[in-house]
Amino acid sequence: MWFKGFSQILKAYTPRFFSLLGSFLFSVSLIAQLNIQIGYAISFMDLPENTQILQKYQDANPWITDRFTPIKVLNGLQIGLCYTGNMCSMGVNWSYGQANTSLNGLNPADNLEFNRTLYYKLESYNFFLEAGSPRIQLGASLNLNYLSIKDKYSPNTVKSLLSRQSVLGSQFHLNIGLSSGSVCRINLQPFYFLPWKTFDLSPLDKTLNGSATEIHSNFKHFGIRLLLLNGPQRG
Repeated sequence: MWFKGFSQILKAYTPRFFSLLGSFLFSVSLIAQLNIQIGYAISFMDLPENTQILQKYQDANPWITDRFTPIKVLNGLQIGLCYTGNMCSMGVNWSYGQANTSLNGLNPADNLEFNRTLYYKLESYNFFLEAGSPRIQLGASLNLNYLSIKDKYSPNTVKSLLSRQSVLGSQFHLNIGLSSGSVCRINLQPFYFLPWKTFDLSPLDKTLNGSATEIHSNFKHFGIRLLLLNGPQRG
């Protein structure tokens, strides 16, 4: 319950955060440097709606032996550009997180081994602002997010696209400087991802279970990223 309330507060105050930080960014004198960002992230989530869909499919096919595991962890890369000043930074980046889950069993319809894998990919195109010291910065971003779900099952060898949707959202993060040189910086970045709307899982449910019921999930998650900034560094 507290987690839902916390999410609503962050969503409500995101525009104010950007307004205040943006005003500060352009009202001070900056000696800015352009950096290339490269990062790797792992994040954690709870998707009960997605798990319910998978469970329904497995219950209808009791011959399945190795079952789907719930989607709880995403991992992926981030690439971007960061314009860094004395006290503030701004930039753009592209990031993604991916996960998959599989099942198999002996299909009694043809007495052949049956395998099925679902692939999830969450991409984000982000504009971000940060403020703070060289060692610690608080930041937030406006994100355009795409969720893709693909399906592959035997005897098919090609993935089929079940759904691709887009929603706006935000990410809130904290940069913690681990090391710094004149042309390179390494940050540890805890973050929280909050879509502004839910994603529709109905296409997945219809494919697996033939259901026409609307099912939505928000895919909010938290995680940590190891981030490398390559370029001239502030002191």
